[in-house]
Amino acid sequence: MGNTSKQNMLWLCQCLLCLLLTLASATHGQGENPNTATIAIAGPMSGTSVSVGTQFQAGVRAAIALETDGTLLGKKLIVTEFDDRCRANIALSVAEEVVRQEPKLVIGHSCSTSTLATAPVYAAQEVLQITPASTDPNITELGLKTIFRMLGRDDQQGQLAAQHILEHFPEARIGILRFPTSYSIGATEEAMQVLERAGAEIAQMTQAVASATSYLEQVLLMMEANVDVVYVVGGVLDIGVFTRQASMLRADFRIISADSLISSTFPSITGPEADDVMFTFPAEIDNQVSPERFSEIAQAIYQHRNVEARGYALLSFAAVQVWIEGVNRAGSFAAAEVAAAIRESTIETIIGDVSFDEKGDITTDYPNFTWHIWRDGESHVME
Repeated sequence: MGNTSKQNMLWLCQCLLCLLLTLASATHGQGENPNTATIAIAGPMSGTSVSVGTQFQAGVRAAIALETDGTLLGKKLIVTEFDDRCRANIALSVAEEVVRQEPKLVIGHSCSTSTLATAPVYAAQEVLQITPASTDPNITELGLKTIFRMLGRDDQQGQLAAQHILEHFPEARIGILRFPTSYSIGATEEAMQVLERAGAEIAQMTQAVASATSYLEQVLLMMEANVDVVYVVGGVLDIGVFTRQASMLRADFRIISADSLISSTFPSITGPEADDVMFTFPAEIDNQVSPERFSEIAQAIYQHRNVEARGYALLSFAAVQVWIEGVNRAGSFAAAEVAAAIRESTIETIIGDVSFDEKGDITTDYPNFTWHIWRDGESHVME
């Protein structure tokens, strides 16, 4: 190609670039109405983790109804919802769609892989993000100043599980069942490291495919290894199927798990086999407010999505409270200013007084996780 042709090509590229920049400038801000402020809820609104998305919706909408008159700093609050099916590739497309609306806040995502994929997108577009459910430690190690989470981390859950096994099953043969997600791998890896350092025997470690129709193979592996306790971390539907099939085969090992089991989907799948299954989750928080106040919140949450006032519904409600307080402190919706205001001092929420470190991890007066147990179709905090 000659110099003239190269110059013509360069000129054409420059013209195209200028056109693209002009179009981008013209369309920027079209998703934002000066009289409204959008809150985007992003999470699993369908698929195997749909119960989490439903809890997000209920908590956010109830918080807006009870904590505001529908406006904030003179702007009408608008809620939009996006389904990522707990899949990172879908979540990334969702994030690109979300930022075109120029929201002031994103509540989500749920699955840690989705949050890891989307957090840089929101941060680059100066959108504040609060996740009520993602527990992967890497999320708050990204160095982003505009992301917060409302519960602890997988490494904390894994450590707690290992400590429980060492204390209550000191001579046990241990089984580990995990799935190919950062959530599952992160918690189980931490647990295995603690167990191995203590000299405990991990008799069987196996990884299964998520959303399978059967986990009989994994149940049989645990039975053949004569395990006494199985630590399994994954989606609630998958663990429900595993638990039900273990009961069908009369497996005599105990099952312990992590925060995904807070969903009432678990006993709906397993029936009475859910009894005595333990899992880690933040402490019950209805004692952080008066009974009258909690009753009001529970009624609002149920009204919006017919779900109980527990789990991720309460964490989503608290996430909106944190954002509202940050906006009021900053007198602005600008993500950087709101984030700085959130970090200024403790914020009073329905889950108690909370604060956040520079990474965006939460601090509360009570432990980040405690043990819960299923009995008669209800989850209870263990004494």
